[in-house]
Amino acid sequence: MAATDTTQEILLDDAIPGMTLAEAVLDRSGARLISPGVELTEKSIHALRQRGVLRVHVVVSLNEQARSKQTEKSLQRLDVLFKNSIDSKPNRLLLDSLRRYRTRTTQ
Repeated sequence: MAATDTTQEILLDDAIPGMTLAEAVLDRSGARLISPGVELTEKSIHALRQRGVLRVHVVVSLNEQARSKQTEKSLQRLDVLFKNSIDSKPNRLLLDSLRRYRTRTTQ
């Protein structure tokens, strides 16, 4: 793990292929299923799900953290801007569209 990285516990349902494990994944009896530093794949995520694993610790770069904080601030600002007009269906659709736009991931 680089000095600019940190770890985050996430739900296995939120894990995506390509994420790197920060800690070993253990089963209920304490047996190691996957070692730290291993990159998750569709197959490994599926296997962990079958073993009843609910959460994993992954490596998150500080750039990702900053982006996540910025996204959260942006979504909070949208909520403030639309708080008095959320009952209007067109405004609700616009808010939903803006939230999707703000949370999109760029490749």
